[in-house]
Amino acid sequence: MGNRNGQRAIKSAIATTAALLALSAAPAQVTKHPLALSIAPAATGVPLAGRARRPFSRQGPMRLPVGGEVALQVEVHGARDLFSAPFYLIYDPRIVSAQKVSEGTFLKHGGRKTVFLNKVDSQRGEIVIGLSQMGDRAGVTGNAPLVFVTFKAIRAGRSPLVFQNVHFKDSRRAPIDVQPNVGWIEVE
Repeated sequence: MGNRNGQRAIKSAIATTAALLALSAAPAQVTKHPLALSIAPAATGVPLAGRARRPFSRQGPMRLPVGGEVALQVEVHGARDLFSAPFYLIYDPRIVSAQKVSEGTFLKHGGRKTVFLNKVDSQRGEIVIGLSQMGDRAGVTGNAPLVFVTFKAIRAGRSPLVFQNVHFKDSRRAPIDVQPNVGWIEVE
């Protein structure tokens, strides 16, 4: 019964966040200065069963042994006036398991209050992120982590890390053009 109430509360919070993010006084125009969205090893990440042999980047995968864990950070680069950042992160649940999801520092810059919601669907291999500032104020500009995700390698293979449903908005609630990078984790 408690689990059902918890699921209802999460669904309600996600719906509320989605409604707040959809509010707009005028038809939205896409912001012309795109920002990049990528994944990198988190500075605070501690692989438990072996360290990755090379950095995670567009040039190659993060490599982990079966049973290894690694913390990754979803980063924004070149953001201007970023107010809300909802997105999905898709992975292969047969290869890796999402263990922990936590809010990064970017939208909290300057002591700002935020709403952070996440839901891990381990069957589908999907992490749903709802992240937004609260109140009526300017968005954040710069480069920093939005979200931290810890993955555990559960069997040999390659798991993509793909962004979907990326709907970032500025402080006027206008869409921001986002250029997400694709990555992967290779388990040996």
